[in-house]
Amino acid sequence: MTLLNVQNLNLSIGNTPILKDISFELEAGRILGIVGESGSGKSITALSVLQLLPNGTTWDGDIKFDGGDINTLSEDDFCDLRGNDISMIFQEPMTALNPVQTIGDQVSESIRIHTGKSRKEADQLARETLNRVELPESEFPLSRYPHDLSGGQRQRVMIAMAIALQPKLLIADEPTTALDVTTQAEILELLEKLVREDGLSLMLITHDLAVVAQMADDVVVMKDGEIVEQGASIDVFSKMQHPYTQQLFSASNHVPDRAPHQQDDNDIVLSVEQVSCDYKLPKTHLFSKQQYFRAVDGVSFKIHRGENVGLVGGSGCGKSTLSRAILALKSLDEGHVLINGKTFSSSGKGPDLTQRAATQIVFQDPYSSFNPRHKVRRLITEPFYTKSEELTDAQIEVAVTEALESVGLKAEDGDKYIHEFSGGQRQRIAIARALIVKPSLIVLDEAVSALDVSIRAQVLDLLAELSDRFNLSYLFISHDLSVVRSITDRVLVMERGKIVETGPTQDVFENPQHAYTQSLIRAIPKLDIEEIRAKEKMT
Repeated sequence: MTLLNVQNLNLSIGNTPILKDISFELEAGRILGIVGESGSGKSITALSVLQLLPNGTTWDGDIKFDGGDINTLSEDDFCDLRGNDISMIFQEPMTALNPVQTIGDQVSESIRIHTGKSRKEADQLARETLNRVELPESEFPLSRYPHDLSGGQRQRVMIAMAIALQPKLLIADEPTTALDVTTQAEILELLEKLVREDGLSLMLITHDLAVVAQMADDVVVMKDGEIVEQGASIDVFSKMQHPYTQQLFSASNHVPDRAPHQQDDNDIVLSVEQVSCDYKLPKTHLFSKQQYFRAVDGVSFKIHRGENVGLVGGSGCGKSTLSRAILALKSLDEGHVLINGKTFSSSGKGPDLTQRAATQIVFQDPYSSFNPRHKVRRLITEPFYTKSEELTDAQIEVAVTEALESVGLKAEDGDKYIHEFSGGQRQRIAIARALIVKPSLIVLDEAVSALDVSIRAQVLDLLAELSDRFNLSYLFISHDLSVVRSITDRVLVMERGKIVETGPTQDVFENPQHAYTQSLIRAIPKLDIEEIRAKEKMT
């Protein structure tokens, strides 16, 4: 039975056409994957079903849900429909959840609004729903707040809010983009379980082809507001008739060309020696002894010049704390960090600021890491404040031009504002900012996780080319193990503040020794064309 039928949907915002002749069906109890890059129209298509559209939107076509025509529904009718029959899981749970309300209040709110149940009855149903999404009462009472939870736990709260009233259609918009690989696998398994147990239909919106190939019964591929290919998942991925589908597949499995790294044990860029970092825990009462949580516990490793090293692990394993310690943004409780053989920071002492320029960082979200009021020229020259010598205007101009051109941009781009660039171009500017002081080491903190697959492939190619050209060393921190595998020479696996396994990247991925590493490798979504074609022959 067809639950959702969209035919000839055209949508414009103002005078700008956004969607063009969109047609697809979603059967009851099935999973439909909608894939495409940013700007392809995935999210606005889903929001059209819920009629959660921005001001100035006009649309025509037919959208039928459960046999009814949504064109004829009033706003009051839609208020009844949303949450009751159609629910949505948004991409970023921390911004979608209310930070000043408990998780119990947020899950029970829609129950009270739609059913008229008393607070006690709604709280009881909320408790049962949170139990279903594996947030048991012993660890996650209704009184907890979103900031008390990890990213995966917050996403489970979002799922509980969406399924509390057992809707017929669940729309999940990039539900796992910001999650580490094991948490992603748990969330996807939970969604599949809900489809099986409740018989609901799932519309899964993502740019990750591996996730869609693993989960979806049917798939729709979108580009520039149009559907370029659709059909059963096995058929689409085994045949890939449209060039854009082929391009997405190629970008998802892209491996940058890199010169083999020649390791010189006498040329060490970064040396981390028995580093430990603690955080104070809240006191249970006024006169209780101060307790500490050890986020990084006795970590030691080295990075050679020109070597690319990956640091992987689940949320809360200590990756971010370790990176801040390396950059001297977090004081060390034990150990030393050496840059180019000289002590950069150590326990009980502040950093040697004369070495600050030798280490730079590229953040996950380039837009939020820039001041939008300043032009690119000023933004990328900020690291010059870490250098002791003063440069003339002419020297700065030469450095700006070299940095921008080295990342594939033009010198005149320095006179633009950051909002004038695409996501991939902004990340190139972030890399230019890191390069401008000619550092020895760049820390890449989830530097490509927010990018579309084709843009990600371009940025990875750029990073590989820059490493070879300037003999740069990278510490590549990522939850995307496929990216780490494609660009790093060596990988460090971190669990509970310790490095539990290290070795050449291919060796660790092909023959993991530690149980935790094995669980990470098993959780990676796979996009194997031969395996997909083998399944097609079996069916």
